[in-house]
Amino acid sequence: MGNGKERSPLSTFWVENKKIISLSMAVIALLVFLFCLVGAVMPDVFPEGSDPANIIDNLEGWIWWILVGSGIVLFVFGWIFYDYYKKEKRYNELMDTESKSEFIKNREELEYTASALGPKFEDKVFEKAEELNIK
Repeated sequence: MGNGKERSPLSTFWVENKKIISLSMAVIALLVFLFCLVGAVMPDVFPEGSDPANIIDNLEGWIWWILVGSGIVLFVFGWIFYDYYKKEKRYNELMDTESKSEFIKNREELEYTASALGPKFEDKVFEKAEELNIK
């Protein structure tokens, strides 16, 4: 790795798959949040005896805790996804240069951003430096 730090296998898995994991978790949390919100605020929306109505009935007092918990999970993983997306966008802006001096000027920020995004991004920074004949 470019930053000299060794990551554990779990940490490496998280960094390499952060985008898809955070997006998946945010979508699941959103669905659970909306289901619980509708079930808690308007329980008569679901026809009596239907699967959603039975689920809501079985949750009883837990529905508010699940609503709060899913809201927190939605916020956390939504933020992680947003942060990843923002860093990936900035990384692409910094990498989109053919100027050696501009690359050198932005190299520290680029390496920091690449380390947050994962090993394949770090490797691309190294390849770009070689392409521009920078040691």
